[in-house]
Amino acid sequence: MEFISNLRPRRTMVRLKCLQVNNGRDFAIEINNTDYVQTLKELLVQQMEYTVHPDDLKLILAKNDDDNWLQQNSGVVEALKRGVATNVVKKVLAKPQMIGSYEIRALGVPTEGSRGNIHVLVVVPPKEWG
Repeated sequence: MEFISNLRPRRTMVRLKCLQVNNGRDFAIEINNTDYVQTLKELLVQQMEYTVHPDDLKLILAKNDDDNWLQQNSGVVEALKRGVATNVVKKVLAKPQMIGSYEIRALGVPTEGSRGNIHVLVVVPPKEWG
């Protein structure tokens, strides 16, 4: 039985830096790396006090064309916080949204050393903007 228990994925808490596209609000959320994207949506609705159903949130991995994370202090993110979507952001937002049945660890989010990175862009339906 010890062999089988060694095959189980190791649960590690990860801190995801998120940026709400609608208003430029950035925040962090902690979640286990073995939890699913759907769980992340549910946590976001609960912790951010959104009044929408979790399935109405659109989550997009915040990586640019070079497969690098968007940087919190970059001109791209600063422009987005002011409500300006640069070409880089438009390309990221055009990517497929994160799938609810995927585990967080499958997204390639680092468990350490991600200071300054934005991991997830959160798009909230217009009735929740603010």
